[in-house]
Amino acid sequence: MTNNDATIAYKRLSENRLGTIKHGAYHKALEQFDETDLLETAHNSPDSTFNWENIDVQIEHNYDLDADELTPVVGGFGDEEPEIWSVAREFTWSFIGHVYDGIKSMQEETIFSPREFVALILDAEMSEQRAAHIMDISVGNYRGKKGKVSEKLEKAESTTSLASAIRGE
Repeated sequence: MTNNDATIAYKRLSENRLGTIKHGAYHKALEQFDETDLLETAHNSPDSTFNWENIDVQIEHNYDLDADELTPVVGGFGDEEPEIWSVAREFTWSFIGHVYDGIKSMQEETIFSPREFVALILDAEMSEQRAAHIMDISVGNYRGKKGKVSEKLEKAESTTSLASAIRGE
């Protein structure tokens, strides 16, 4: 799954699902980031504007790639704290990497290809034309992906029914 596809999914996941992914990403970033002590000291200092709650991500359009992407939000820093701002931004990029990994991992747990997964998400809330445009594919290609999703869902339901019947449930 590309970061572009993960961003498409990010924009449309439920708040609950996205919250779980972001929570896990935040803790993974904390575990792997070497300079959290500096940020924690700044957070606890009354002279610093740093606050952990000011760290988040936003979606911005990258005109070079002609795609949306996740970018850091590191609010509350003044010019008087460039080192803290720089470290917090670095931490946030790590966090974003783990958010992308979380979305990709969610897709990998399914029987869907990355593009089928995105088509499944988009199909729930918009027209075929709009979804195809977002995925940068033709409507026919989008319909093909939806068809594959439907086939896989039917096969999964059939498998589940058969397994239940075999077990006598």
